[in-house]
Amino acid sequence: MSFKSVVVLGGGPIGLMCAIEAKQNFVKKVTIVEKRQAYTRTNVPQLQNEIVKHLKDLGLKDTLWAGRQAGDSVAFFRIEKALWDKAQQIGVRMERGYVIEGLIGRDPRPDGFYKSMTLVLKEWDDKAKASPKYGKGKTLDCDLLVVASGGGAASDPVLQKLGFTFEKLKAKNYGAFGIFNPDPPGGSQTDLALKTQVAGITKSIVPQSGKIGFSTPDHNYLLVTLAGCTKSDFKYLQANSEKLKELLLAVGKTVGTAVLNEIKQVQKNLAVFKIAVVRAKQFYSDKYPAVILGDAAVTPHPEAGSGIGTGFKGFQELQKLFQALKHTHRSEDNTALFLKFNESYELHVSQKALEGTIIILRNLTNMLETFKADVEKFHQAAKGKALKKMAEDFKGIIQGLIGEMAEERGDAEGFRNMLNGDNNKLKHNWDANVGKLWQQISLTYAQVKQLTADISLLDSRLKEIESKIQFA
Repeated sequence: MSFKSVVVLGGGPIGLMCAIEAKQNFVKKVTIVEKRQAYTRTNVPQLQNEIVKHLKDLGLKDTLWAGRQAGDSVAFFRIEKALWDKAQQIGVRMERGYVIEGLIGRDPRPDGFYKSMTLVLKEWDDKAKASPKYGKGKTLDCDLLVVASGGGAASDPVLQKLGFTFEKLKAKNYGAFGIFNPDPPGGSQTDLALKTQVAGITKSIVPQSGKIGFSTPDHNYLLVTLAGCTKSDFKYLQANSEKLKELLLAVGKTVGTAVLNEIKQVQKNLAVFKIAVVRAKQFYSDKYPAVILGDAAVTPHPEAGSGIGTGFKGFQELQKLFQALKHTHRSEDNTALFLKFNESYELHVSQKALEGTIIILRNLTNMLETFKADVEKFHQAAKGKALKKMAEDFKGIIQGLIGEMAEERGDAEGFRNMLNGDNNKLKHNWDANVGKLWQQISLTYAQVKQLTADISLLDSRLKEIESKIQFA
């Protein structure tokens, strides 16, 4: 085995797990390149049992869950800090405050594949969200690059040079999160009568499924999908933090989530965000020794689980790749081993992409159903044939779009079921099957955006919520 050094791009939980695995079971020299200067993410992931077990196997049970049940909700910054401390203990290096700006292939094989590469690092300014024009630079040699840089990887020019290509589902959902102070002794004061009162209103705003509230020793965290949200509503909430706070508090009370009125004083404690599904078309480079996994490989829908869950599947496949590469020489043609990694991971990535597609279509349908209900109210109140005819036409257009999305959702569910049955034909013909469906969905979504461009579905419902809830 002649692999001597591994570089991991991204120091999040998955990148840290990959670095620890490489150091313990593959090579002696492991370096992480991470642009953040510190771990500050206060959001809370959902941890599957297999991830909890892995963290316990790394000896992190007492660090993460001292005095509590292993698997209880814990903020990302605690997970990242615990994993980084472990990585440091075993000798992993970190180039913190840097990004990879370029790369140079070294030691080409006769087929043109580079056996190793030199990475060109550039200093990163967290506040400016960019590399300083005259910032520090350095180089780093590696025999294998593991890309675990999270969402947004598709826009990284270095990944484009590595040969990674991406596709994006153009249909979007919107989400929101809030970070609140922990509950006082005795728990939260959710008013059950109030819960019943506002449930009908918030049902059209947020789907009532999935675990959306997390209580941790540090804070309470609420994550919701805004199912009845148009582009206009999204911009409204972006510019109106108080309205966003009221919405989140109302939703929290409705679903009985342990949140309080007090927003925790942390950076970015309230936010709305766009939800889009992006997937890499392949998970290893055919020109350089590099693989991609985690949110960089596929960004899942929050309702289908957190990115750490999707990334962990890639990590498990990387463990197998490390073991296989240990018995080879990097001058050999190892394409078959990388292809096996690709095929195994592609199944999971495709499943997550299809899950996200189904959820996005469901939420868009909910949004249109809400819009149709508003148009129906207008139709009933309208005076005169012209206004009633306009309302009828609107309802017809909306119903047509709902029907189109129902068909598209049925196709997506069919493809997902085929993948769950390990259908090789679908796996190797994504473009001809799911790719074609994504193109059709983008056309439908363009019509939805045009129809709802200036429509607000949240404003009236927020006013109704405000009239029934007294906020401290």
